Amino acid sequence: MAYPERIRRPFERQSQPSKRPQQVGEVIQMRVAQLLKRDVRDPRLAQVVITRVDMSPDLKQAKIFFTQLTTETLPETEKAFDKASGFLRTRLAECITQRHVPKLVFVYDGNVAYSETIAKVIDVAVAQAHVGNEA
Repeated sequence: MAYPERIRRPFERQSQPSKRPQQVGEVIQMRVAQLLKRDVRDPRLAQVVITRVDMSPDLKQAKIFFTQLTTETLPETEKAFDKASGFLRTRLAECITQRHVPKLVFVYDGNVAYSETIAKVIDVAVAQAHVGNEA
C-alpha cells in the first residue's frame, strides 16, 4: 500500500544510493593505474593518467576516464586502450574479489584540458590588466 509523501511509516526506509559502486571504482582506478605503469608495455599508453572511474549501479561496467599530456595522439591512445582492455580486465580479475569483472570502457577526460585552457585565458587577462594598470 502506497502512503502519501507526508505520511511515512517507520518501517519504510528511504532508499539511498549504495556506496559500493564508488568503492569498487576507487579500487579499479588504483589497480588499472598500477597495471598501466607496471605491466602494459604499449608506448602509446606510457603518458596516460587515470582521472576517475564511474561504475554502473550493477557493477557490470566501469567507465574509466583518462587524460594525457597531448591530444594529438588521442586516436592512437584510444586504439591502444581497446587493444589492452582484455589484458587489463584479465589482470583485474586476479586482484579484485568480485565474482564478475566489469567491462572496461575507456573515455578521454576533456575536463583537464578544458581547465588548462581556462587557466591560460585567465592568466592572459590578468597580465593584460596588470599592464593596463601600469600605463
